[in-house]
Amino acid sequence: MAEKLFELIPQEHLSDILGNLHTYTDLPLSLIDTKGDMLMAYGAPFGCCALLGREQACRQAHAEAGRRARDIGEAYVFQCRAGLTHIVYPLIVEETLIGSVLLGPFLMEPPSPDDELAALGLPAEELRRLAVLEPRRVTCLSRLIGYMFGSVIPAERAILIRSREQAEGQSRINEAIQLYKKQALSASYEFFYKNELLLMTKIRMGDMGSAKKALNDLLGYALFSDGWNVASIRLRAIELTTLLSRVALEGGANVDSVFRMNEQFISLINDKNTIESISLLLLDVVKGFMDAMFYQKDKGNLYVREALGYIASHYTEPLRVGDVSRRLGLNADYFAAMFHKTVGESFNSYLMRVRVEQSKHLMLSTSDPLTDIAVATGFTDQSYYCRVFKKYVGLSPRQYRRFGRQ
Repeated sequence: MAEKLFELIPQEHLSDILGNLHTYTDLPLSLIDTKGDMLMAYGAPFGCCALLGREQACRQAHAEAGRRARDIGEAYVFQCRAGLTHIVYPLIVEETLIGSVLLGPFLMEPPSPDDELAALGLPAEELRRLAVLEPRRVTCLSRLIGYMFGSVIPAERAILIRSREQAEGQSRINEAIQLYKKQALSASYEFFYKNELLLMTKIRMGDMGSAKKALNDLLGYALFSDGWNVASIRLRAIELTTLLSRVALEGGANVDSVFRMNEQFISLINDKNTIESISLLLLDVVKGFMDAMFYQKDKGNLYVREALGYIASHYTEPLRVGDVSRRLGLNADYFAAMFHKTVGESFNSYLMRVRVEQSKHLMLSTSDPLTDIAVATGFTDQSYYCRVFKKYVGLSPRQYRRFGRQ
């Protein structure tokens, strides 16, 4: 990740900004990677972590603070476990955290003899080394850091990232084409159908990474079967866009927004004259409809958004609302009420819905026994799985598999 960071932002440029900021504030300042490891440092470091024997815990706390800052998209003021205040600013590319700027530690009020910090066993001389900043100055400093680093990644770098994403997608498409060539056309169509089901499932679950892979496999089939014909690819792209819009509507997205997006995307597809531009636009189609579903659900609630992503990645595990609330640092009852209010159903109900959606995909795309599918999607009891499935789908798993394959 450090190599990617310095590839996108020249190391000398970062060093110049960080050095001047340290000189101006006279506060410890460092550049950290996504794991919390230090890449650059300015100013004498405060020895709290080493004195308390918590170097690893502090790195993890700094990394977690960077992720929090990424989620809110701006500087984040936080206190470490020792009660020391820091400011962290996320360096983000295409919604991906590539590093963070960490300023501090400092105090927001002078320490007293019976201060909590002193109780931790820190020497008084170490505490006296810390700067004391009033809250108003901390707020101003947070904004200043945002102004300095908010545009640090130039536009041409963003274009490079986009080009790289396109190249990676094209590589995946080429792999799919080679796979289709080795199969009979009927077998290839079955593989295409499975990937179409997989794409719909991953979009419903909010799993963008897996959705991109399934989309590129679908494009590979389209290019293989249509002979690289732009008109045919454009038609398939329009069909897929219409299908994705229905998935978004089923997922609770705003009706007016979805119809508006559908019209705009189809208009853009009709304007494209190359296969590469259509393929790249379809990535925006997938992301656009997925955002319409999940931003409508969480209504900007960052905690719920993080919970939805965690469920999408861990639905096969024995998840409980308490597990996720602890991960978010929230009271379980408070988180459960927040989740129900923003998503429109309880945590357990939503989790069951995700598991059922994934099991539907497995039922139509594999010949695995229902027992294996139940276990693979997080159900430990097949009879319970069947009851839950019928509650959400209106059919038993066997009926769904029989009718879905007709």
